[in-house]
Amino acid sequence: MCISASSNRDALFLCPDFIGGISIRKRNNRVVVHLNDTELSKLEQDTATAGICREKYIRLALMGITIHPRPPDSYKKVLLQLSAYGNNLNQIAHVVNATGKVTTDQLEKALNLLEKTWDYVEDTL
Repeated sequence: MCISASSNRDALFLCPDFIGGISIRKRNNRVVVHLNDTELSKLEQDTATAGICREKYIRLALMGITIHPRPPDSYKKVLLQLSAYGNNLNQIAHVVNATGKVTTDQLEKALNLLEKTWDYVEDTL
């Protein structure tokens, strides 16, 4: 909440919305909306699912942007693991391209990495 309505000029410097008495907000228009209990519950549930605040949720919905649920926290771990598997496959491909030859061991490693990747994705998701 902003203290700018205060008659004390020093209060402006305490307000996070003002610097030196100048507004730093990009959105200066306030809209008050009255919701019933069901509507508020739905808004709270949707914002929690999306992982964003009410204000951002309403702005995105107003702009017609589809709001998707926030991915589970485990997705970051999945992406890191998939990236590691991809790097290993890239190293194998680099050696194959440099030598022009593919050994049975290299093919088995590549196939094993692909199988690990699919298994990891299936187990995690």
